[in-house]
Amino acid sequence: MPALRTALDLASVRNIGRVVGITLVVLLVVIRFWGLATSPAGFWVDEAAVASQSMCVAETGRTAEGKIGLFAPLDAGYTTPLTLGASALWVRIAGDSISVFRALAGLVGLVGLGAVAWAAYLILGRRLNWIVAAILLLTTPWIFHLSRVYWDPIFAFALVAGMIAAWATWREVHRPRLAFLAGLFGGLAMTTYPPHYVSVPLSLLVLFAGAQRMTETRRSLKWVVGGLAAGLSPLIVTIGDSSFGARRDELAVWGSENRQRMGWSLSDLPSVVIENLLRHLNPMSLFIDGDANLRHNSGFGGVLSPVEALALLAVALVVLRRSKSVPSRLLLLVPIGFLPAALTWEGGASGSLPHYLRSIGASVPLLVLVLLGGESISRRFRARGSGSLAVCGLSLLFFVPFANNYFSQYAMESQGWFDQYTIDVWRDGGGWSRPNSPLAQQYFEMAEGGRSCRSFLDSEVDQAG
Repeated sequence: MPALRTALDLASVRNIGRVVGITLVVLLVVIRFWGLATSPAGFWVDEAAVASQSMCVAETGRTAEGKIGLFAPLDAGYTTPLTLGASALWVRIAGDSISVFRALAGLVGLVGLGAVAWAAYLILGRRLNWIVAAILLLTTPWIFHLSRVYWDPIFAFALVAGMIAAWATWREVHRPRLAFLAGLFGGLAMTTYPPHYVSVPLSLLVLFAGAQRMTETRRSLKWVVGGLAAGLSPLIVTIGDSSFGARRDELAVWGSENRQRMGWSLSDLPSVVIENLLRHLNPMSLFIDGDANLRHNSGFGGVLSPVEALALLAVALVVLRRSKSVPSRLLLLVPIGFLPAALTWEGGASGSLPHYLRSIGASVPLLVLVLLGGESISRRFRARGSGSLAVCGLSLLFFVPFANNYFSQYAMESQGWFDQYTIDVWRDGGGWSRPNSPLAQQYFEMAEGGRSCRSFLDSEVDQAG
């Protein structure tokens, strides 16, 4: 009887723990959608411009310029087909407020985190504590923040997560359509966010090359290339359009503007790239300082939390023991994911180095490794679930002050970065203080002023006449 009572007590404790864990997960999901219009403060001009194009496509089937196209021009660059199409559909379903647009980013971020968890689940042999994994993923500061900013990168994050999840599934069953799906997601990620032009092809090569049999390698790569070509097909319409290359030339470390401003020569580029890569891999930057650009980071700690550092340390110990539970291919994807940031320059007056936004391709393999490390800690300390409790407890110990800072101090500090002042001036009838952002102005006139996109098009036609 004492043994039965002990077993019942343990079962009761487990059930209570499961209920508490699920409640925490639901609460963390709700927090991701809390105060979307106020933290970050207001809409960034680029966010408003993308929203304007999406609203026009939803209303007229055409861009704000009255054209039919897969890509819609912004004040600097283009918004891409997936973001544009999904956003236009979202507008028709949910509306056009700042919170609604950012809620779409939040939902896409959750889909990406789900794909990360699925990849980890398969890599661990279909053994994963889903509650612990969910808490780890929902408290990571990098994706928490980018899930609250509306534009292309969060879509690209979800696509790369889908690519790695498809690879992890292919790794088990080796079905060609999964290799095609991985390539398709990779191609769409490249189409959605230009920095992935570098990291995605290299990542796919690392993931699918070198199978045990040469025939298997050739077959899988053939399907991957087919999927990649399908995902990249929207870019065909950009061939010959010089404006697509202008932004790249402006940011590339080898661009003449950067070389002239920084006093570099072509022979300096290898050392510049290595130095830039080390800036992004520096533990102080990753876990303490983060990104100086408050559009990409809240300023509270780094882009990864201390708990993620602990989990990555656990992964390192597993690797040192030569365990096969951590695929070496996955480890190689981390520096590959940081490579686009190393090849671009966002320094000088902006002071935004390291620039972790362009390293978003590294976030997926890093988060998969974090889940593998979290599971390793949980298994190492099995007694009464002490390992799981420790991982969840430490995650929340970080996240509570992070969230408090995010919705208070960061909400105030981000006003200058997210153009809250100019938005307030426009709302108060003081005019728009950024004449170089007509699309952003157009968003507020449509969302809050009640104008239609068609009225803008008609007025342009009248002016032309």
